[in-house]
Amino acid sequence: MEKYTIIRILLICIATLSIASSCEEDESNYSDINGVYSCTEVSSHSGYRNYIVEIDKVNNQEELYIILNFHNTGINEFIYAEYRDDSIFIDNQVISTFFVNGKGKVFSDFKRMEIVYETDDGLVELEYQVVFER
Repeated sequence: MEKYTIIRILLICIATLSIASSCEEDESNYSDINGVYSCTEVSSHSGYRNYIVEIDKVNNQEELYIILNFHNTGINEFIYAEYRDDSIFIDNQVISTFFVNGKGKVFSDFKRMEIVYETDDGLVELEYQVVFER
């Protein structure tokens, strides 16, 4: 009986350690904004939306990046953004059927960005606040 009790205690300890280690925070060290982010978007027009975006550096361009699935428009849609001095800028880009302008802050650990942008379809201008996190 004691043998089974010891085995049960060991299994419980191993399971607890496994669960605890899987809940650790992301310890990755990022050196730029390239990568995949979870996006939380808020606006008075559409409320809260969550989706995934990917940011890729444009070859041979020091400050230019592509953001795929920006505004949750799909993986085949993208915009260009400039990254410099811990800021990101979206200047008069066209995505889907509207123009996009905005800017935001890139945090020093490259794990978070906060961006405010506007869309303009020629009739209505809407403002959005978005947070990218990884």
